[in-house]
Amino acid sequence: MCVRDAGIVAVGHRAILRTTPVLLGMYSLTTLWATALFDAESRPRGASWYSKTSLTFSDAIATVRHTLWLSEHFATSDQGANPQKFDRDLTKRMADALCYAA
Repeated sequence: MCVRDAGIVAVGHRAILRTTPVLLGMYSLTTLWATALFDAESRPRGASWYSKTSLTFSDAIATVRHTLWLSEHFATSDQGANPQKFDRDLTKRMADALCYAA
């Protein structure tokens, strides 16, 4: 929409004021949780064309995603149903690949 209406600008400004604290809070929680998950042997995941020497926020968010996705609390299947189970190694490999891609 190309209309420059003061009401639309004011709504956008209020939305930014509302969401910024939430985003900063999520950033802080992710950083704190990842810090608790990292240990002394944690190494950054890099690519063959780009080597990293220290852990970055992308490593932190990938670690938190990996922990959430593989936890039992994330399972949403109905307990009464007869679900078909994935191989645990396949699930771990999929989580390893996707937590960095997301």
